[in-house]
Amino acid sequence: MSTRDWNLLRWLRKNRCVVPQLHLSVVSPKIAVMRVLQTVMATMILVSLGLAGWWWEDSVADHATADWIETATSRLQSANDQSRRLLVQEGLTLTTGQVSEIKQQIAFANVLSAKRGLSWARLLSDLEAATPAEISYSSVQMNFKEATVTLEGATSSLQGLSALVTGLNRHPAFSKATLSSHAFEAAKDSKSEGSVNELSLGQQAVKHVLFHMTAVYRPTS
Repeated sequence: MSTRDWNLLRWLRKNRCVVPQLHLSVVSPKIAVMRVLQTVMATMILVSLGLAGWWWEDSVADHATADWIETATSRLQSANDQSRRLLVQEGLTLTTGQVSEIKQQIAFANVLSAKRGLSWARLLSDLEAATPAEISYSSVQMNFKEATVTLEGATSSLQGLSALVTGLNRHPAFSKATLSSHAFEAAKDSKSEGSVNELSLGQQAVKHVLFHMTAVYRPTS
């Protein structure tokens, strides 16, 4: 600034003249937007750093817990191995054959227990209630392990055999009655015209229908 300008400025101040001020903005609007974006990004970076520090502290605690669990597991495994060795030395362990024999003994004991709990009178009573009059039995066997009863006998007609299956399935103590096999028994006099209890099978007279069947038996309380 020259001496003339300084003198002019002093004169203006001395005479209290108001110098007009002109405010010009040389900042571009894009720069202002960039500054806002920078502020937002800086805030996000600070938040991310805080979260990262928090997660790092949690991971350190998790690693410490995992190390403790691994150490405790190793100690327990060592104790189990030592106990197993002591049992082997004392002869207190069981071989595979011994375990199999014990399982067979337990199964046999269960069968005996089931036999004691079964009332044959109750079984025959339930069987009589579910059996049609034309059915006659030649064998009744109980499978205690599978809780099934095997029936062998004869009937005078196929309708009677069907009625037997239906009667067993309807009875509350029996279920899943299944006919395993059946066969026709020929009459001794094949030339006879046939009585009331005989069937006609082609040209041969049939006297009875022999059957073999099974059913699940669970007596009701």
